[in-house]
Amino acid sequence: MKISVSGIRGIYPDEINPYSALVWTNAFCNFLEGKNLVISRDTRLSGKVLYPIVLNTALSTCKNVYTLSVCPTPTTLYIIKSLSLDGGIIITASHNPSEYNALKLAIGDRFLFEDELEVLKSYLGKMKFSSCIGEVVYSENAYKLHLDSIVDFVGFKLVNSNMKIGIDCVNGATYKVFPELLEKFGIRNIIKINCEDSGIFTRNPEPRPEYLKSLEGLLDKCDLVFATDPDGDRLVFGVKNYGILSEELTLVVGISEILEREKGDIVVNYSTTILVEFIAREYGVNVIRSKVGEANVLRKIIEINGIAGGEGNGGIIYPKFNKTRDGLLSLGLILNSYIEGRLIKILNNLPKTYNIKEKVENVEFEKLKSLFLGEFKDFEKNLEDGLYLRKNNSWIHIRPSNTEPIIRIYAESLDKNFYDYLLEFIKFKIK
Repeated sequence: MKISVSGIRGIYPDEINPYSALVWTNAFCNFLEGKNLVISRDTRLSGKVLYPIVLNTALSTCKNVYTLSVCPTPTTLYIIKSLSLDGGIIITASHNPSEYNALKLAIGDRFLFEDELEVLKSYLGKMKFSSCIGEVVYSENAYKLHLDSIVDFVGFKLVNSNMKIGIDCVNGATYKVFPELLEKFGIRNIIKINCEDSGIFTRNPEPRPEYLKSLEGLLDKCDLVFATDPDGDRLVFGVKNYGILSEELTLVVGISEILEREKGDIVVNYSTTILVEFIAREYGVNVIRSKVGEANVLRKIIEINGIAGGEGNGGIIYPKFNKTRDGLLSLGLILNSYIEGRLIKILNNLPKTYNIKEKVENVEFEKLKSLFLGEFKDFEKNLEDGLYLRKNNSWIHIRPSNTEPIIRIYAESLDKNFYDYLLEFIKFKIK
């Protein structure tokens, strides 16, 4: 089981199961101040088992539970904010395969920070129930608050639009809300794939171009296409004549749209593209790096008094609107950028980068770190989150995953020769 700011996560039923859900929910509810919390889940089948366990455990600690049932993660966080609730538990393993599940824990309208997670751990093993039984508040339609606010914030609504848009919701929690959001924007020509409440993911649930061949096939008849992960915090998009674009570009375009509205410094994690820095320079603002994990990005935004940020996995965080990666807001921002003519200009003006995103199993992190430090001695090093090496417009980031028992190796460069060299190094020295 992986325990981090990204949730209490593991394979069902070996690691995450009714017992572990009960233990962690009891600990969290006794840790959480206030009486009102939200519970939601994505569509994966194990959520049907875990949801009632989490709900009834919360009731047994005298919490009032606002039930959202199947609901995207960013929508759940937005509802906590809108209804002034005290926190929430979201049953989702996000981009992980269907055999995984997790409890993502929110205090107020944000996920726990690392120090809060350490305090929460002290409540484990101290099962405590109350003679007071909380109330259930059925709130399944509260998701419309989120959709209406996105339309208001983005600020446009098309009339008699001839645009055609394709969407792939991976049969996850956005299966209903993505189409409804597009309709609220005035889009009438929508082609839907994987938009059922089946919990069966018919593709890799991580929205990356290599997993979206079916969606790519729609670009000959669609202006734009979008794909999300099972809980809706990540988004990837494609444009006619450009294809399905890297998940990194979701953040690049979204940040550009936010900077069109207001100026301020940006926070991204160490594994995120340097293309964000090109956008930031155009607007005269700085880019600050943080540890991976949306809670870590959010905390850094707050610390530096920044305005927005996110992660290169397709997630935009704009705290004034929602204190989490929000795939639905991202959709609205990208759609607006396309309609205003900025999106194509961005795509045409960005420099080409070469990216590596590798997963390594059964290798000790310290061994990997020593290999890279020895090979790239002339790079500046940062040890805040694993190992981050940087030299001009080339970087390498190596770290244990927050969500899987693997080590991630991410890298990017403007230099094709460096990219080729690094690929060979990974192939022959690591794998």
